Amino acid sequence: MTTEVSYDVLGDFPISVHQYQAGSLVWLCGYLGVPKCHPWFGLTTDSDIRIRVHGGITFPWPEYIPDENFPHNLEGLDIWWIGFDCNHFPDQANPKSLIYVQQELKELAEQAAEAWQVAQEA
Repeated sequence: MTTEVSYDVLGDFPISVHQYQAGSLVWLCGYLGVPKCHPWFGLTTDSDIRIRVHGGITFPWPEYIPDENFPHNLEGLDIWWIGFDCNHFPDQANPKSLIYVQQELKELAEQAAEAWQVAQEA
């Protein structure tokens, strides 16, 4: 089961935080959306782009997935979502808070803005 617990836009990037539950386990995941003209668009977990975020990127996917549990539907915009989860083994003993995930997303948005600026200057 998943529930969106936070949605915002940081600069040029939509962000979403979802809470997931499987049995007695509950954890948060953070997602950041990048537009088609961004160098991270199409990023996969096998990409060699270095992104610093909790546990690394574990979720790359296009804006639309025919699934009601998707991070956020932006009315047909061409957005590529990249996300991370807080359900790694060490997280189970020390669950991450909403504030923690939002801070990780803020730092991820700063990295995305920097990558975009570098790509535009090239």
